[in-house]
Amino acid sequence: MGKLLLAIFQVKYKYYEAANLKLIKLAVAKLHNRATCGWSKLQISLNFPGIGNGRLDRDRVLPLLQRLPDNVTVWEL
Repeated sequence: MGKLLLAIFQVKYKYYEAANLKLIKLAVAKLHNRATCGWSKLQISLNFPGIGNGRLDRDRVLPLLQRLPDNVTVWEL
């Protein structure tokens, strides 16, 4: 088994706001770059961003996450 990296995204500017899809999209792009270049040998575990306390519908966020590479696992409770 390879090394595991736990990742989280900033999804809002203020804790009481709803999550922001633009922030999630930016974080996905950055994680994609890291996961394919510098962290390609790592297994990356990411909580499903923006749902729950972020108050976004899962179906609005899922298309953004689909560009993440195979070494990134997105989980949700």
